[in-house]
Amino acid sequence: MSTLIFAGIVVLILASLIVSAVTYSRQQAFKAKQKKLAQLKSRSDEVLDHLRLLLQIDENYDIIICLQTQLVRFLRGAIQLEPNDRQLAQSLATHTQNLSLYKEGRRPNAVECFVNSDSELSNAQLKVGQIGKYLDICRNRNWIGVQEHDQMSKHLQYLKLDLDVNSHVNQAQICGSEGDIVMYQLHLKQARDALSKTKLDVPNKNARVKELSEMLNYSKRTGKMFGQAESEGNVELTDIESAPPIDGEPSPEPPAENTP
Repeated sequence: MSTLIFAGIVVLILASLIVSAVTYSRQQAFKAKQKKLAQLKSRSDEVLDHLRLLLQIDENYDIIICLQTQLVRFLRGAIQLEPNDRQLAQSLATHTQNLSLYKEGRRPNAVECFVNSDSELSNAQLKVGQIGKYLDICRNRNWIGVQEHDQMSKHLQYLKLDLDVNSHVNQAQICGSEGDIVMYQLHLKQARDALSKTKLDVPNKNARVKELSEMLNYSKRTGKMFGQAESEGNVELTDIESAPPIDGEPSPEPPAENTP
């Protein structure tokens, strides 16, 4: 009888150990799943934040398509872990459609590579830097190739300069139209200095620096916004990477006037 009791106790202990082991294994698997899901959602949010800025300021689609492709991949991985999550499914469908649009060169907004205040500019420049660091991570994890990484990183440098110059010219125009000539001149100077000091090979750099200098000197000489006497001082923003030919290159001849 004592032998049977002892055997029963042993069986109960073994059964308890097996149940505990299975429960622990399931708990660990659940924790691993939740950790992986959280990582995928965090990466998706990070990429989506980068995309919001690029869609606003970058006419080029190379980095946008690269990041959007990763976003779709992250969301697909999350769906595999949570197949019944309707919010994830809807997000995946939306961003898959957006990827197709970007590959066709379409987006729902106009591109404006400038902002309206110093704080917005600092924030945007910081985010461009964060995008560059994210591209470094992508290269290190072999999500993108070395050559692709180098091309995108160089494009970000031009984009950052473009954002800096255009934003200061835009702010100069705003200040000038409001009668704040001191700040108008300050922003023109900041735009000129950013362009003149860059080591990037910027098309038409000398001509643009000269133009900004002439605008600044005119304002210092007259106390007015450049062109104010002729119109209302509207300043045209020029994209750096699509600027006219550099100094010394022939300019296209104006079309001949039709004579009766």
